[in-house]
Formats: sequence, C-alpha cells, structure tokens
Amino acid sequence: MSCGCPDPACNPYLTFAALLQAGLEGIEKGYELPEANGEEPLPPLAEERRRYGIEQLPETLVQRSS
Repeated sequence: MSCGCPDPACNPYLTFAALLQAGLEGIEKGYELPEANGEEPLPPLAEERRRYGIEQLPETLVQRSS
C-alpha cells in the first residue's frame, strides 16, 4: 500500500482523518487490495530520466542563468 503526502495547502487534520476513515472502512468491510502493478511510486532516478529523454529543470538561479 502506498500513501503519498497530501498537498501542503490542505487542512492536515481533515486530510488525515479522511485517510484514517478510509483505512478503517476497508478493514471493517474486508476490501481486497488490488494486485501490485510492479511500478515504483517514487520519482525516477537520474539515469531513468536520461533514458526516457526527460530533462531536469534548473533548481537554482545560478543554474538557470548559466
């Protein structure tokens, strides 16, 4: 199971209450988890980005101006 971080602008109390309620409902009603798709939920590594032709955006003003 994976749970990404919610948007920083959200109400954290409401968001985590909703996540907790969803988990409890799944336990109470016996929901089945879907099969894993085998993909990594984390962002791709630098070599994977290069392989797919994804360019890295500048992270600083110095990188942008060079």
